[in-house]
Order: sequence, then C-alpha cells, then structure tokens
Amino acid sequence: CSIEPYRWMVRSMARPDGVQFNRRMKRPVRVPTLHLHGSLDPAVRTRSSAGSGEYVEAPYRWRLFDGVGHFPHEEDPIAFSTELINWLKDPEPDR
Repeated sequence: CSIEPYRWMVRSMARPDGVQFNRRMKRPVRVPTLHLHGSLDPAVRTRSSAGSGEYVEAPYRWRLFDGVGHFPHEEDPIAFSTELINWLKDPEPDR
C-alpha cells in the first residue's frame, strides 16, 4: 500500500492544489456510493468506516466483511463481487 497520498497531503497543505483539495474534501459526496469494509482492516477502523455515510448525500450502502482485512476484493472476491453486482442492480440505500 503506497504512502505517497499521505506524503502529498502533508507537503501540499499550503500549496494552492492542497488548499483546493481540502476545500473539496469538505463537500459531501453526491453520487450513489457503495462502501465495503473488512472487519480486520488494520489501516482503517471499522467504527470510523461505519460513520462515513454521514458525508454522503446520495444513496449509500455500507457492508462489513467479517474476517477480511484491508483488501476485501482480494481476500474474499466472491462476497465482494456479489455485493458489487447487487448494488449495481439496485443502488438504493439501506437506511
């Protein structure tokens, strides 16, 4: 997993592109969103991930894969593909 995006964020905070990026990150997401998360993800806590829907102003669906880490598409490709296909058929939220 590359750390370059994190380096860029720190280096660019005062640059025009960093300021523009930070402004855009404060805007809500306005497109249908499928958020798939592994329960064993060492990089992003499940609790943090589960709250992401508050930043989406569009249909939003969140799924937790038990026993899966940071790469659910590699660790459980069948479950991942099933969720993706079901969402593509019907992106309406669960909320």
